[in-house]
Amino acid sequence: MDLQTKVSKYLSENGIKKKYLASLLGIYPTQLSLWLSGRYTLTNIQTKKVEDFLSGKLNKSIKQPINSANL
Repeated sequence: MDLQTKVSKYLSENGIKKKYLASLLGIYPTQLSLWLSGRYTLTNIQTKKVEDFLSGKLNKSIKQPINSANL
C-alpha cells in the first residue's frame, strides 16, 4: 500500500480532517488533496512528517501553549 493510500485510510478511519494534517505539514489543504490524488509531490521533509504522523510521533511532538486566561 502506498503512502497516499495509507494516509487516506488513516484519516477516514480516525475522523481526522485533511485540514488538520495539512496544517501539521505546513501546506494548504488543497496541496494535501492534490498529493493524495497523485498530482502533487511532497518535499522529503513533508514526507517524513507524514510518516511521523502515521506513527504517532508528530502528534506527540506538538505542544500548544496554555493560556491561563482561557482556563
